[in-house]
Amino acid sequence: MVVLCGHLRPVKKFHGLRCRVTVPQAIPGLSQLLGSLSQPLQLRDSEPQLTKWLQDRGYAVEQGKLTAQQLPGQGRGLVTKSPIRRGELVLAVPEQLVLFPSTAAKESLLASTFSDQLQQLPDWSLLALFLAEQRYLLQLQAAGSTTGNSSSSSGGTWQPYIASLPEIPVGTVLDWTAEEVESLLAGSGLLDKANTIRAAAELLQQDLQPLIAQAKEQGVCPANMFSRTNMEWAVGICLSRSIRLDDQHGDIVLVPFADFANHDT
Repeated sequence: MVVLCGHLRPVKKFHGLRCRVTVPQAIPGLSQLLGSLSQPLQLRDSEPQLTKWLQDRGYAVEQGKLTAQQLPGQGRGLVTKSPIRRGELVLAVPEQLVLFPSTAAKESLLASTFSDQLQQLPDWSLLALFLAEQRYLLQLQAAGSTTGNSSSSSGGTWQPYIASLPEIPVGTVLDWTAEEVESLLAGSGLLDKANTIRAAAELLQQDLQPLIAQAKEQGVCPANMFSRTNMEWAVGICLSRSIRLDDQHGDIVLVPFADFANHDT
């Protein structure tokens, strides 16, 4: 078993995503790391549904070369189940598994009433809006299960994926307060970039407020579906997990299972 080091890039005709990898000759502490990977990752109660959902959408997890594991000090990541050759294709994600902005616009609860407005939103805004909406439905579904009212929410086709996402997106500058950004990055070239990201995230939420307010007024969505908490979570997910597909006109997308890969994968 080896730990992959590399990055994701799209295949030309986009029948999937190609994972180009580099296999290092030696990684400090590798033996200790591999020794701790004996227990399979537990994706809370959604694991069976997530696996079935991936299979139904054309990705047979058990037949692939990669598996998700809890890595010491890193959280969830992808590792190989068997040795691989340098440059070998190890992950091909079917197109129907990719969450495109156009998919978010089409499947959103707001689509029937605000289709034109959704189509005009930037990719990040569309994905964040859809994630916040789906997270609310998942929370409502969980509340219904707790109270015995299973009809409180019908959920959505992306619910198994949404359920597998972390409750707190870690590793983004949005986790920091303004004071922490200024003090911890003082004198660093990252300070301006961090402030730009935080300002862009705030602007995204401000730009969506007129649409959200209109949807609430017309009764298209519950009042707290797009709460600040849900929106901040959604922006954090996009910031930490989205990728840009250059072969798809630069679309920013989310790729379930492939987004389990972290920087050391």
